[in-house]
Amino acid sequence: MERTIRIVLADDHPVVRIGVLNMLSKNDGFDVVGDVTDGDEAITQTLELQPDVLLLDVAMPRLPGLEAMRAIMNGSPTVKIILLTSTITTQQIIEALHIGARGIVMKDALAGALHTAIRTVHAGDYWIGGKRVVNLVSALHDLMRQAQPPQRKSLSLAGEALDGDRD
Repeated sequence: MERTIRIVLADDHPVVRIGVLNMLSKNDGFDVVGDVTDGDEAITQTLELQPDVLLLDVAMPRLPGLEAMRAIMNGSPTVKIILLTSTITTQQIIEALHIGARGIVMKDALAGALHTAIRTVHAGDYWIGGKRVVNLVSALHDLMRQAQPPQRKSLSLAGEALDGDRD
């Protein structure tokens, strides 16, 4: 039998928090050891309880998720953090992974992806874009390519296309 995964849940929205708690309580493999509503509490609970996984909302009062994550990674670098979010930019995903996030789960996909995301991250892989990611370097390369603005083309006076870097 697999070891129970200890989880701290940090989300300011009561409906999301209660829904996630209900989803996780129906599975014997998960034990929610902490349940908090802001970034400061997420730091305190995570450092005190040393969970296996922290489910962390990106947009929270008092201290946003990414800022809380920085403090948590400094004090407890072994906790695996999965960000919960309604919206996130590619740049924020790159920043979160750089800080130490192991997964990103969109709130509209919680019901279908949360259990798998937690197990994937707990096993040592990443969860990005609704799927397991084994090669983070490759995934980051793809994300960085997506984040770059398209190269501008300009027309010369003769009407031919010039690359954006030519004078």
